[in-house]
Amino acid sequence: MMEEIKKEIMDAVKEELGAEIKDMARNLVDDCMGYHGREPISGLTAGLDKQTILMKVEYQMINAEKNKERLTEMPHERLLDLAAIYQVVLSEGGGRKNSFTVTHSLCETYKISREELDAAARYNMEIQGFHAQTMEEFLSELTGVPKEMFQGDIPLYIICNRYGNNGAVAMLCSRLFRVLAGKLESDLRILPCSVDEIIAIPADRHDAEELRNIVGLINSSEVPESMVLSDNVYRYCRNSGQLMIE
Repeated sequence: MMEEIKKEIMDAVKEELGAEIKDMARNLVDDCMGYHGREPISGLTAGLDKQTILMKVEYQMINAEKNKERLTEMPHERLLDLAAIYQVVLSEGGGRKNSFTVTHSLCETYKISREELDAAARYNMEIQGFHAQTMEEFLSELTGVPKEMFQGDIPLYIICNRYGNNGAVAMLCSRLFRVLAGKLESDLRILPCSVDEIIAIPADRHDAEELRNIVGLINSSEVPESMVLSDNVYRYCRNSGQLMIE
């Protein structure tokens, strides 16, 4: 059973997601000038006002420990070993994003409170929504091959947003996990593929330790360092609605 899930995850993530993730990483370095905690260049903020910033602000999920210094410079929300920071997305399309990270300095300049920032990011997340596909649907969409050709016995869901990037912010959307857990009639284990995607699987059919090994292997061999979210595996408890590290 575990060999089957390992093969499905490794084949799908390693072979199908690898090149795409690397392209996104390069684009992120080129376009997201504020990613490392620097103040955004004046060209990006020129003409912006408070209302526009709040209309365009989004969460971005990162690893808290690896970004400890950056987090001192920006408002954020902790979630276990992760942190949700805020980015203003000015334009997006064709796999490229023109955006900058929100810092404390930016909030002071535009007189944006933490409550306003978080409420706006959460509202925008809800409006944008998330896309949860079975592994069969995901591979069929990528290859054009009917999904029946990939039919397997293990339910695996790839979760991302409609743009195909920054999908790990779904970790903040408990309603999504609640619906999926209800559909599968099981707690969920959440595997962080990268900052762009996560995988959800039924918790009662898989061993957490082996899943951690798979996540660590993928992170160390296939995912650029800037895109790694965490080596941990998370559990969503269907009864309590709580998310925890396993």
